[in-house]
Amino acid sequence: MLYFIAVWTGLLAVCLTVGCGWLRWLHGDVINRSGDRVMLSIWLGLVVLAISSLAIALFMPLSPLAGIAAILPWLLLALKSPAVRAELSHWASYVSYQLLLGYGLCAGAVAVFISQRVTWLDTGQYHYGFIQWLGEYGIVPGLALLNPQFGFVSAWFALAAPFNATAIDGRASTVMNGFILLVAVLQIAIALSRIALSRALLRDWFSLLFLLAVCILLVKTPLLAVITVSPSPDSAIALLTVAVAWSILVVSAAEIDPARVGMSADLIPLVLSIGAVSIKLTALPLLAIATGFYVFRGIEEKNSLSNSLQRSAIASSLLLLLLMPFLASEVLVSGCPLYPSTAICLDLPWTHSIAATRALAENTYGWGQWFEQPPSSVNRPLWLLQQWFMSNQSSKLITALILASIGSIIHLLTSLRTKKLRISRFYSLFWLAALAIAGTTFMMLKAPLFRFGMGYVLLLPVLSVSVIFHYWTRRRSGHLVMRYLTMPLRKLENSLLFAGVLWAIALNAQSYVGVGDRLLLAPPLPTVEVKVQQSSQITYLISQDSRGQCWSANLPCVSSVRPDVKLRNSTIGLKGGFILVREPES
Repeated sequence: MLYFIAVWTGLLAVCLTVGCGWLRWLHGDVINRSGDRVMLSIWLGLVVLAISSLAIALFMPLSPLAGIAAILPWLLLALKSPAVRAELSHWASYVSYQLLLGYGLCAGAVAVFISQRVTWLDTGQYHYGFIQWLGEYGIVPGLALLNPQFGFVSAWFALAAPFNATAIDGRASTVMNGFILLVAVLQIAIALSRIALSRALLRDWFSLLFLLAVCILLVKTPLLAVITVSPSPDSAIALLTVAVAWSILVVSAAEIDPARVGMSADLIPLVLSIGAVSIKLTALPLLAIATGFYVFRGIEEKNSLSNSLQRSAIASSLLLLLLMPFLASEVLVSGCPLYPSTAICLDLPWTHSIAATRALAENTYGWGQWFEQPPSSVNRPLWLLQQWFMSNQSSKLITALILASIGSIIHLLTSLRTKKLRISRFYSLFWLAALAIAGTTFMMLKAPLFRFGMGYVLLLPVLSVSVIFHYWTRRRSGHLVMRYLTMPLRKLENSLLFAGVLWAIALNAQSYVGVGDRLLLAPPLPTVEVKVQQSSQITYLISQDSRGQCWSANLPCVSSVRPDVKLRNSTIGLKGGFILVREPES
């Protein structure tokens, strides 16, 4: 646990500094509340470092020194700016002994939860194995030939790799999921202090309720808790969905000239969404909506068409620049930039067969193949929906939240019509509704699992409840009640202490078992029996686990050997990558 807290503290300072630099370059000084700028800086710094780590992995292994190489240029660029140094000094002036105590309690509570033993099956299947490959070799051409799931490239794994040196033996595999949970707790504390001071705006209620809902689900739901205590990027996508939606509200409220082109605070949601897509492709709806939000800002102004065209060119350039590490990594690992989609696969020596890639895609995202074939006399789509609804409890939760979202849209439209909401907020609310609809539709079409679309289905119900709370507390009776209830939380340090205590209470009793044994690091990953087998000059470790899991076994560990795979360059060994031995055409 102490290792986690030390890493998170350093990473928090780095993300804050790097993100502050990006916030200044994006002219985020138009955002007038210091707390919003702090949290936007942390979120921006997090995604920029994740993308940079993946870019570094294209050229070298992600050792701890390589992790510094990914961080140092951004730190120097940020600190070179007098405005950034002045902003950091301003924020540092708020640091006190009580604030550090509150932070320590929050970090300690998160560390207790995240340092539990990892049991999520996907970690043994490919999560930690991919982190090992990144740490020892970087991005390896044709790696997906050894394990098709290695084709699911994630900047989340790249960011975790420098903190998982071989000597640690997988004990820090959950470091990044713990960090993003800590960031969420810090933002909750800021929102609580604003509510206590009667300075809360709609976006404060939104971030508080949205983050609380997601965090409680991540730690209290048995399946999601198991997934969160792992390197899985699903938790990161859920919390980044909150960050992108919240940033749309923050940016919409800022005084930004809609006619302005070039670097602008309107780009903040887009940068965050690009980082989310680099972490997992389930964030594609975030990217689509954030792009639309930026491109069509100021559509009601004169020359809006010309303005939108210029903004389209800027968004395209930013997308190309920041997505390049992810797309290049996917091409090198699997031959397909949007793996497991076969839409744009390249004909490379290590590209999977189209049939094998499609089979993996159908198994992962093609939920129409998850059930047996329906009787010929029934309607197939309706039968599939019925089978899905009856298959597990999360299907019923998704259905309930979709119905709640429909009700929320009606409530928000009614609020607009009765002028409870200012019409100036319509633009941001429109894009939030579009995000919820696009994300939910994407999830239902690809893989209707709650962990893939948690943020999308929760968004509109949380937004609707946030509107109710916001306008209730603006009335005298609601204002007095909230002022009385939250009086002790007026200071940020008190809110941090309260958030830490709340988190500690929310933890399952199981989280506290064996705390003393993991005071420094989390328990090691499970071990599996392996046997050695050589094929085509490659010495494999074959997992003897019934599911073919490797966990923290040495590389290259596989579930089975493919005799048609050989080294791409035998003189440099594993780091040169792998290719397919194709049979000559007759």
